[in-house]
Amino acid sequence: LWFISQLEPGNPFYNITRAVRLTGEFKVDALEQSLATIFNRHGVLRTTFDALDGQPFQIIHPVRPVILPIVDLSSLSESEKEAAVKSLATEEAQRPFNLAADMMLRVTVVRLDAQDHAVLLTMHHIASDGWSMGILLNELTTLYDSYCKSEEATLPPLPVQYVDYAAWQREWLQGEVL
Repeated sequence: LWFISQLEPGNPFYNITRAVRLTGEFKVDALEQSLATIFNRHGVLRTTFDALDGQPFQIIHPVRPVILPIVDLSSLSESEKEAAVKSLATEEAQRPFNLAADMMLRVTVVRLDAQDHAVLLTMHHIASDGWSMGILLNELTTLYDSYCKSEEATLPPLPVQYVDYAAWQREWLQGEVL
């Protein structure tokens, strides 16, 4: 995918997107804390991809505080809100990743009113697939619920990181197998 991005820079074809609707009290700090935990837990989400002499390499960045952008649509009519959310989701899905600079997960919160929010999530396929997005959403839900209740979040430890899998795959894909 890195190679393809060099051939077609700015192509959003490999974006994986989901929109989640949250109704009821919304706690932005709990969502930010949840995302910080996920970034800490999954190094691939804070990885960028660069090249030296034409050879790609990964840089796994330290965890940074998560500050969510919030788009407030609460002043719009109901029909305008729905159209604006769809438009924002489409724009987000079409916004390309810069693999050398961007984290591999983007999140935007859309405020429809005090009790209704949409969360737009976009990952690049270089770091994820559709199945992984389901895992991310399950972990995010578990963490958000715990942090909203001021409870310690408990997720099972990860047996490997993506970088471990990539190293295994690189070793395996040699010689006659390649």
